[in-house]
Amino acid sequence: MNIRISAIYKLAASVIAAMAVVLSMVAPLQASSDFSMLVMSVFSIKDQGTVLTGQVKSGSFQVGDTVCIPTQDGETVARKIESIESRRKLVEQAEKGQIVGIIVQVDKKSVATGSVLHGDCELQEKSQADGGGPARIGDATPDTD
Repeated sequence: MNIRISAIYKLAASVIAAMAVVLSMVAPLQASSDFSMLVMSVFSIKDQGTVLTGQVKSGSFQVGDTVCIPTQDGETVARKIESIESRRKLVEQAEKGQIVGIIVQVDKKSVATGSVLHGDCELQEKSQADGGGPARIGDATPDTD
């Protein structure tokens, strides 16, 4: 019986070593300035900040990165991401397709649901200049024929 247990431990050690090699070959997720996130909801947590929840539409970001937030008055503010939560767990990074909540220091009344956050403030300002206001889903006017 001791021989079988010893063989199992050796096999487990080999599997763990192989997994470590594979994981070291995988490139870590790098934050990108081209990320965008659609804001689904906005709320505040006392003594924490404002939570912006939504889906990451492109790119990736991590805690400590700067996010450009379009405000209701047509301005863009840059704020540091203080934390990210996904599926009720704190995470260090988020990537395309994930639904996350981020905490930033901004007045919750200044951010509209449907706003699109960006990692590049110049891109955010350009989209506001082209459209005349914050980038939001549903801002397009319907066609009238």
